[in-house]
Amino acid sequence: MKLRSQSYREMVKILKDAGVYEEGMQTSELKKLAQAVEMSTMEQIEANQEKQQFESARNEGELEVNSSHPVERQTVRERSADGNSRVLRSHSKRVQTNNKNNTNSSN
Repeated sequence: MKLRSQSYREMVKILKDAGVYEEGMQTSELKKLAQAVEMSTMEQIEANQEKQQFESARNEGELEVNSSHPVERQTVRERSADGNSRVLRSHSKRVQTNNKNNTNSSN
């Protein structure tokens, strides 16, 4: 009997947390709604995991593309009268890589 009342309380808690519990619900209603809430929760978790896997794969792909196309950064500095230097301009340019023999040539 203790197990049954504990299970009932757990179902009530699940349904209250989901905002769908109503006082006086039959046990069969509680079971059906609790199952539906749990299935919905599992679907949300699976969807989030799929989204995270997709984002991770996309980021890895971007890293591969970026690492296969190195960027060369050029910075022009100027030294002021007090001896400090400051950046006048800075720009990046892609460097084309020949993967057959790993030689770099500028675009």
